[in-house]
Amino acid sequence: MGERLGDAEKRYYGRIVDLLNDREDEEEAEGTFTHNVLQQIQADGVSRVFCDKDGSRAVERLLQVCECDASGLRDLIEPLASDFRSVAEDRCGSHSTEALLKAVGRQVNGGSSDGEYKTLETLFLQVFDNIKSSLCELLTHPYASHVVCTAVQVLSGVYVAERLTRSRYSREFRKAKLQPESQPQTGAVVERCVSVPQTFTTALNSLSRCVCKLENFPALLVDARASPVLQVLLRVLTERYLNAGPRWFRE
Repeated sequence: MGERLGDAEKRYYGRIVDLLNDREDEEEAEGTFTHNVLQQIQADGVSRVFCDKDGSRAVERLLQVCECDASGLRDLIEPLASDFRSVAEDRCGSHSTEALLKAVGRQVNGGSSDGEYKTLETLFLQVFDNIKSSLCELLTHPYASHVVCTAVQVLSGVYVAERLTRSRYSREFRKAKLQPESQPQTGAVVERCVSVPQTFTTALNSLSRCVCKLENFPALLVDARASPVLQVLLRVLTERYLNAGPRWFRE
């Protein structure tokens, strides 16, 4: 992952967050701004920026409010694929990684099957291979488990309500437990469904089989960090089954 960002670099990403929060730029200028920030992230090192508090905030905000094209996202996810676990298990890096996976999902799911989109799809599947190779450790990790949960939703194209993804250790869960009357748990469980490439369907089915074959699978069902991920996995598989029928599981 390398050394942490220096003071000058941290100040740069702090300014980026401020600009994004108060942006009044025209769409034309926005494209140039986004391109320049992505270039700077590459220059500083994707993993270093993702795992820094200021860098992570800038990445998250950028991917939330700006439309990054497939080429820009490719330049972020490509280096991440080789350093995935250390970034996903970092407190700040996990948030950046989740934001990136969601942005990739927006581009790939329902997008073109050619050119940059296809390259992005392939790189996402490389990240998925990293998840499978360390599945048990990632499922029980306080930060990486959230990354796995996001990857499951992107692979399936089924996005669930945030309350389903919370660990019993999360601040939001503890707050809701202390003040249940102020935290209504109503509303749709599934927020939206989008089409996904066939390779994503195959990958998700492969992941579900891997989970069931884990030696400690019964323990994972009651693990405070793994159980929300498994609940989301079951929910998205059920949703796809209801929409497409049993044939979906054989694809």
